[in-house]
Amino acid sequence: MGKKERIDKRIKRKRRKIVFIILLLLFGIFLVVSFKTTFFNISNIEVIGNKKISNDKVIKASGNPMRENIFKVSSGEIEKNLKKHPYIKEAVVKRRLPNKLIIEIEERNEKFIISHGGSNVYLDVDGIVLKIDSEPNNKLTILKGANIDKPDVGYKITSENEEFVDNILGFIDISNKTNLLNEINTIDVSNGDNIIMELKDGVLVDFGPLNNVEYKLRYIKEILNDLNVKDIPCRYIYLNKGENPIVVTDNEREDSNEEQ
Repeated sequence: MGKKERIDKRIKRKRRKIVFIILLLLFGIFLVVSFKTTFFNISNIEVIGNKKISNDKVIKASGNPMRENIFKVSSGEIEKNLKKHPYIKEAVVKRRLPNKLIIEIEERNEKFIISHGGSNVYLDVDGIVLKIDSEPNNKLTILKGANIDKPDVGYKITSENEEFVDNILGFIDISNKTNLLNEINTIDVSNGDNIIMELKDGVLVDFGPLNNVEYKLRYIKEILNDLNVKDIPCRYIYLNKGENPIVVTDNEREDSNEEQ
């Protein structure tokens, strides 16, 4: 290696050291400025994805980091705080320099009500208790006869019979996915051998036990759609009297029972 090459290498090493020191100094200055100045204090919080919960309530649930330094706040901690709210299922927090925070949430939706101890327990499809109220919402499906433990807002319903809870939630989930849940007025589960549904148009359904749930629910949906297209009034649907459903198109439920 020649003398000139050795000199060039030493010069390059010195240049790299100088550049590194300059970058280190700049980074230090940036840190000092970032944490000492108000320039990076959060002055704007944008909330995305909320329909039921107001912006103010979302910000409050987040811990309200307004005016805090954007580098000091923990996005993970804010997300954790947000998910403590019963109506917030998921939350993602993003920083937008210099002073903006974006909160994106996925809300839980009220899907059905359980009558419990004189109160109405509002739940989503996952069985999370969203609120407990004295008044029912007539637009939602009401589940009657369910033996559950004392409900706690923000937590999933529980029961001594865990299988029962799983089956009920499975029923609700499939009903929701098949767009049948909105058509159900009440579900009476007091007799586990025969779940009775009353639809909003007055049709009664003897569902039988909670087995083959997806098949039965899709069958009910097909029957209702077919009757609607043919403009045939229906009063009762029996799924507990053999392999094939029985559809009664008059008001005489007793007559159908006698025939069976």
